[in-house]
Amino acid sequence: MMTPSHQNQLAKLTMKKLEDSIKIWENKKQIILFDELNEILCRAACQWAGVPLKESEAKKLAKEFSLMIDAFGAVGIRHWKGRRFRAKSEEWIKGIIEEVRSGKIKAEEETALHAMAFYRDLNGNQLDSHMAGVELINVLRPIVAISTFSIT
Repeated sequence: MMTPSHQNQLAKLTMKKLEDSIKIWENKKQIILFDELNEILCRAACQWAGVPLKESEAKKLAKEFSLMIDAFGAVGIRHWKGRRFRAKSEEWIKGIIEEVRSGKIKAEEETALHAMAFYRDLNGNQLDSHMAGVELINVLRPIVAISTFSIT
């Protein structure tokens, strides 16, 4: 999934989303760059990976990914918050995997969604939908994590 061609595609998509956002930011009194970057990268990652994302889900999913990232190495409430949101995200993406497999959602062949939904191991076994979802989140989440390092 991270061939130079796929990387270029993701970079162009992200740049387009950033440029579109700048137009919106110009009319705002204040923006929180970290939150904005989280959402932009979440939207870009999902579009690039072929994951359908409703407009109403984007901000929420970006926040969940951010909390998961923040929980790495944390203890106490931060850790448990991250775990809770990871479980919610895994359930959401598992449903998408199942809809792709049943034909309710079409996944383009060159996307991470398609790759994870239809991956087969050396014995020809398909990943169960939960594990396929976990692996897909493991593609999406690091892209969103870039926002953590973009403004520090």
